[in-house]
Amino acid sequence: VDSYSSLLRGINVEEHKPQKRIERLYKITDYDCENTIEFILKNISMLDLAESYTELSSTDTAGRWWMGLCPAHEDTFPSFRVDATYNKCACFSQHCVLHRGGDVIDLYSAVNNVDRQTAIQSLKERIIG
Repeated sequence: VDSYSSLLRGINVEEHKPQKRIERLYKITDYDCENTIEFILKNISMLDLAESYTELSSTDTAGRWWMGLCPAHEDTFPSFRVDATYNKCACFSQHCVLHRGGDVIDLYSAVNNVDRQTAIQSLKERIIG
């Protein structure tokens, strides 16, 4: 006990208390755009976002790969795939904006037909609530 209390001498314990989750979220919104993007990518699952737009089914036993109809265009054949491990998506269709792949921001902007900055703002608001 003495060694522990000697370690704590001179440390303001109030400064080191964990903050409430909501307070941390509001502080993150003040960061620059790069930190906001990082925050969005860490807090929104590609699989959850994609499943809110289209029905997906797992293509492997581990649950890494998921496929379904692409939510970014009219689709009749399951051409949309999600990599749940890397939080990425892509569409096999040549004319789709997601043909080269993308993250949750790209998916949101493609489905809702908005620019990247609007998608970032909307997703940030979605997380904070």
